[in-house]
Amino acid sequence: MVMRKIFISAVAAFLYIFSAQASVTGPLSYTDIKVRRDGNILAVSFSAKASANAVRSGNRLLVTPVLSNSAGAMELDPFVVTGRRMENIERQKALLEKREYAQGRTHIENSETVSYSVNVPFEEWMGKEFELSVRTLLVTCCKTSYKGTSVLKTCSLAPAFVPSLPASVEPQVSKVSEEVQTRYPFLRKAGTEVEPKRGISVKFPQSLIEIQPDYFGNKESLDEIIDAISLVINDKWTNLDAIDIAGYASPEGEHQMNVTLSQGRADALKDYIRKELDLEDEQFNITAGAEDWAGLRELVVQSTLADKDNIIDIIDNVPQQDRQSALKKLSSGKTYRTLLHSYYPQLRDACYINVWFSDKADVVAEAVNQALDDLNDGQYDAAIEKLMPYKEDSRTWNTLGSAYLLMDRFDQARIWFESASNAGDEDATRNLELLNEMTK
Repeated sequence: MVMRKIFISAVAAFLYIFSAQASVTGPLSYTDIKVRRDGNILAVSFSAKASANAVRSGNRLLVTPVLSNSAGAMELDPFVVTGRRMENIERQKALLEKREYAQGRTHIENSETVSYSVNVPFEEWMGKEFELSVRTLLVTCCKTSYKGTSVLKTCSLAPAFVPSLPASVEPQVSKVSEEVQTRYPFLRKAGTEVEPKRGISVKFPQSLIEIQPDYFGNKESLDEIIDAISLVINDKWTNLDAIDIAGYASPEGEHQMNVTLSQGRADALKDYIRKELDLEDEQFNITAGAEDWAGLRELVVQSTLADKDNIIDIIDNVPQQDRQSALKKLSSGKTYRTLLHSYYPQLRDACYINVWFSDKADVVAEAVNQALDDLNDGQYDAAIEKLMPYKEDSRTWNTLGSAYLLMDRFDQARIWFESASNAGDEDATRNLELLNEMTK
């Protein structure tokens, strides 16, 4: 099925700033300036190199990176450029005061380079645009003076790529198709009407209830029954609702005995199926049909018996308890002997077996489609909440990755995109490539 792609209306906030050129601000030059947002974390990094004469021997520069716009400002951890004599003085003070010299700050000297890196919380006031600048103070032996503030970079929130997603996920349906039902006419979908005809028969010798696979072609019928039920059981999108078995006996003999025979034959087929397929007893509905007069009538209609019309008339119009004696009178008993030897054996069976099935609801497809609606509405947390119960199903993975992407949680997005891509999802492969490209 060809999926129509849609665009998510919301925009993922992704910030990635890179400067290949050096930014010179007085005594220091800055390169490889990067500001990256991942979820609620803002990562700031750059390299700063002090010039050969950045600071005199007895002085130091206190350099504080600052994020700011008209709505607010945030000072980041400072670093220090220290002259050689000032370096020695500071170390001696720290030693006398029994404290750590650096006090959490990075110290460099003239001509040295610092690789600066810090993670801070992303705050709402930062909005879509702010500046990364450095404020420099000159510290001498006697005083501290302001040297100025220089903007390193204007940081703009650029839209992330719009994740590639299908318009919807088509629910999976039962594979027990009409073609298969034609091959197994006793397979019936829930809600359909039972056709007034035999589906398949398992035959029994006279007065017996034990299934004999080699009797009367039973092996082929039994294999067909097991194959059909296995098809339903093994289809993950199909429910096996019930198996109806109606047992019958041929019309000869006493009625109560025929009831017992028909019950035993139906139970025998049920037990055979249960043993082969390990089914529960509750999945079967058993009917003791007693004498199969309807089956006899059908056989006679299709026959060339000389007394065909008389037999049909007796079946249709004579009370059940009197039919046997009426049939015995036809043609001085010749017709009854023919029925007894050629037709009644075909009626000693457990037949009219109906295997009922229904389509299993595809709850995963439903959850994914609801999650896609949530993404369009900007409800990313709601989408994730709907999908997480089905996170083992690969159909959820690309949508989960897209939800995390739109929430700026790129590490989580990458995990789900990778899983979906490895499962063969082309949309996820595209999303993963774009995510890797813009976060490298």
